[in-house]
Amino acid sequence: MLAFNNDYSHGAHPAVLQALVDTNMEPQPGYGTDAHTERAKHLIREACQAPDADVFFLVGGTQANATVIDMLLAPYEGVVAAETGHVACHEAGHAAQRQSGYAMMKVRTALVPVVNFTQNTWTIVLLLGLFMNIAGLTTLALIFFSFSVLFQLVTLPVEIDASRRAVAYIEQSGMSSKQVNGAKKVLTAAALTYVAAALTSIIQLLYLMARYNRNSNR
Repeated sequence: MLAFNNDYSHGAHPAVLQALVDTNMEPQPGYGTDAHTERAKHLIREACQAPDADVFFLVGGTQANATVIDMLLAPYEGVVAAETGHVACHEAGHAAQRQSGYAMMKVRTALVPVVNFTQNTWTIVLLLGLFMNIAGLTTLALIFFSFSVLFQLVTLPVEIDASRRAVAYIEQSGMSSKQVNGAKKVLTAAALTYVAAALTSIIQLLYLMARYNRNSNR
């Protein structure tokens, strides 16, 4: 099955997984002081031709972006993006939603703390229900996961509306027709990723419910 939501929703490359398996039983100190981290730093210095550079590893792309922007820019400076860029168009649509009090945006915001909790616990509750053979826990896990599906469904109109607002903005901005058409394609693709994400969540929920019903009937 193909999914187009984001790279955080997927596992690692097989070569990365194999490297983890190969080194799994090696006794190594933690917190970035292990030999493999040092080797990675050395390879990065070589690739950048900067033998004296300090190398730091962060946990994700968002943290890396924020760190680099904070380092490169003065407090009074900002990131300049092309007017057809994601930040300038799609995110501007979200700003317009907040300004106008868009109802679905408020619903999604209200769901965030609930979904943060259920996403972090539904797998644990499901495993406890399966291992302890407690049907109530398994049902609770499915309810928890349902909140993630609900969040995806609420997110869908929010993101589509943001893209719609962005398209309306760029059409009135005086950009060339070529730029407008290009931006439309990007914004449409951005909206469709949320359609794919919602469908993936629904299918996963239906699959889990089918497995649960099958096991309950045995």
